Amino acid sequence: MRSWGGQKEDNAENTFDSEIANAFLQGYLDNSKGLLSEREQSLIPQAAKLIMLGLATRFLNDYIEDSYFGWDETRYESRKAHNKARALGQISLYQSAIKSL
Repeated sequence: MRSWGGQKEDNAENTFDSEIANAFLQGYLDNSKGLLSEREQSLIPQAAKLIMLGLATRFLNDYIEDSYFGWDETRYESRKAHNKARALGQISLYQSAIKSL
């Protein structure tokens, strides 16, 4: 849901597309009947938001350590710059998602 619900990972104005996320979720639930309890299903939105924040933290960590994630040399001057953009994009995605999920 984090990947499909967001518009662009490294965009500081990244927004959550609830229509895409809901279509994914409905398709998943329709095809996995019995796999998740009702309680687990109800926690999916919360889990998606936690994943967004967790990934923002990982991007920020790599902004500092400059060693883990790859980066697009054609669009960014450094790995740090790309990871900063990714972190800001994930934070924006989370802020948008809390209104939708």
